[in-house]
Amino acid sequence: MLRPYVGAFYSHTFMGEDKHYEYNDYDSYGGRVGVTMQTSPNSYVSFGWVQEVYDDGVDKESRGYPQVSAGFSF
Repeated sequence: MLRPYVGAFYSHTFMGEDKHYEYNDYDSYGGRVGVTMQTSPNSYVSFGWVQEVYDDGVDKESRGYPQVSAGFSF
């Protein structure tokens, strides 16, 4: 049985400075969609897509990438 999923995420990264340059903090946020399939009573496999945006207050970049995961339990 295939089960769809959808999710969102947000992360803030604090950057520091060194003797010559001050680095900007940046935010990362985005969403993910996909499907999960139970392959046995104790295991699953998931396939999906992630779209992520990086924003440091000056520049904003976006990237997308596939996401694959699998798991099992005892």
